[in-house]
Amino acid sequence: FNDAEADIILRSSDNVEFRVLKFFLSRASSFFRGMFDLPQGVASSDQEMRDAIPVITLAEPASIINHLLRCCYPLTDIGGINFENVDDLFAVVQAARKYDVVVVDAIARSAITAFTSSRPMDVYAIAVQCKWEKKARYAARQCL
Repeated sequence: FNDAEADIILRSSDNVEFRVLKFFLSRASSFFRGMFDLPQGVASSDQEMRDAIPVITLAEPASIINHLLRCCYPLTDIGGINFENVDDLFAVVQAARKYDVVVVDAIARSAITAFTSSRPMDVYAIAVQCKWEKKARYAARQCL
């Protein structure tokens, strides 16, 4: 994510910067919409800027922010969403809930099925925590 027209920079906990558009974040997340709707006024001295663009540092690593942003942007702009492992999928779900990116729930619920045969116990635990009853029941049967 290195949009030439970016109006916000998200920095990961491992110092990777994502130049993105507030528009897409606001559409996908009430958390970001609320943040961006706050009166901006004159930039305060503690607001970090890069190339006259505000920088927001997030607690998550780049791999998780990358997946989260892929869920916020139109898929035609960035390609598909592929979770490499069930741990990343769960971390993205947790970040999505933290930042209120609702669309991630449906994407992750669909994607988790791919991990059921290789890691049924992990899928079961995640499904229970996320309150995905059908996924939890299916994963539980795979554990038998």
